[in-house]
Amino acid sequence: MPERLAIDCDDVIANTTGAVVSHARSVLARDIPVGNISCERYWRNRMSMTKGIALGFMKTFEMDGYPGIQPVEGVRVALEELSRSFELHVVTARMKYLRGVTEDFLRSHGLDSVIVEIHYSKNPFYPNGAPTKADICRDIGARALIDDSPREIAGMVSNEQAGILFGDNPWQVMPRGIDATAQLHAWDQYQTIEDLAA
Repeated sequence: MPERLAIDCDDVIANTTGAVVSHARSVLARDIPVGNISCERYWRNRMSMTKGIALGFMKTFEMDGYPGIQPVEGVRVALEELSRSFELHVVTARMKYLRGVTEDFLRSHGLDSVIVEIHYSKNPFYPNGAPTKADICRDIGARALIDDSPREIAGMVSNEQAGILFGDNPWQVMPRGIDATAQLHAWDQYQTIEDLAA
């Protein structure tokens, strides 16, 4: 039986930041720089939105099915290849009410055939009582988690689990004294992950 690999959805499988920023530019009719959409300061400083307004903006965007969202470049080929060595599970902080939207996205881009299951974790913006990504990964026996969030990778490493940081953005800084198990700058480096199964 293959080992399990956990993969975050937003900004690892789906180019969520690109879609959110493009949508915000359209709605607000002004140029908005790409930034860390998971940080309240980004919304306050770059879009001049309070936390409440930003959460409302995002909820509307999510319920509309993330208009314009596309897969991260190279993800389909990488996941198809990785599915030969691993059982792939999505572990996402999206709220459970977005299950249909998430499944539709994976299906519409031909990714549903390589994903075994989707797990919904604790969301840092909404206290939903769900388990953390590290807890889910432990419970399903995942070999590693691939995530764009240094906070989630730190949670994995602190629990002595493998955490692979995905992306190459200036805001992806690991907490002091904690290193990711590995970093994957783009999906064309997926062979690095295959080495974990060897």
